[in-house]
Amino acid sequence: MPLFIRKLLVLFLLSNMVFGSLMARQIPIPVGFIVGALTYHPKEKAVKQFRSYKFDSTDAIIGIDFSDSANGRYKKFSFIIDNVHDLNEFRKSWIYKNSVEPATDKGVFNVYYIKNKVKEKAWIIFPELKSIVTDNGHNSFDTSILSTLHSKYPLVYRRRTDTVRGKDDFLKFNDSVKANPSFLFLIEPYMAYEGSFDVTIKAGSGISPEDVGERIHNKCNKIKPKTAFNVFLKVDENGSDAKHKTYFVRCNQALYVQFSDPELEKGDWTPAVFVVQSYWRE
Repeated sequence: MPLFIRKLLVLFLLSNMVFGSLMARQIPIPVGFIVGALTYHPKEKAVKQFRSYKFDSTDAIIGIDFSDSANGRYKKFSFIIDNVHDLNEFRKSWIYKNSVEPATDKGVFNVYYIKNKVKEKAWIIFPELKSIVTDNGHNSFDTSILSTLHSKYPLVYRRRTDTVRGKDDFLKFNDSVKANPSFLFLIEPYMAYEGSFDVTIKAGSGISPEDVGERIHNKCNKIKPKTAFNVFLKVDENGSDAKHKTYFVRCNQALYVQFSDPELEKGDWTPAVFVVQSYWRE
């Protein structure tokens, strides 16, 4: 018989004995006495972070410090696991059991899941707080695990910053670095827009300056763009003068070409520039 069941039976028998004794003496019984004695608090369910992952030769788990938040431990925890056997062993041990109150700290360590040298997912560890942010929330984390991984799978790396102009340019850049054996992975930039343009009120226009932002937004909506767009108010030296306010539209070039309003001045098209962060083995 399981230990837990045996304990429940003992508590049940003891409570019956106490109940019978108290009833015989006609002593009032606190309701919570017996109920509290039989209350069972189940253990928290373990979080198996990589349980559903099926690793193959294109996968890697990489741990990297944020260089501006490492608090003197820069690159002392960094590691890389890119062998299928070791990845499967890593999956068995990467388990959390205790949830903690959400908290953040300046010291940040990132764990990346890499597929074909592109970041697929990332998790944040706060070594000083001994916590990790997972899909299940904040969990306690034994920082010594990072030291062990670094000792077993050390990684010395450098970070590189490049710029690209749009999706096609990014794909060319990605293809150009993938074949380099020193290349670890890159973080693909968010490229929802192809570029931007400014919009101002034409001289002599009769529209109210307060209505310009909404007018631009409605005009863009009427074009029915296939992708998202955003309208912002620029902060400049003439910002206090409503008639000289400049609006900034982020969108795809097709929307820019079709945008037209007799009361508004459309500026030149400016292609977007995106920053690509990549990591390289030294």
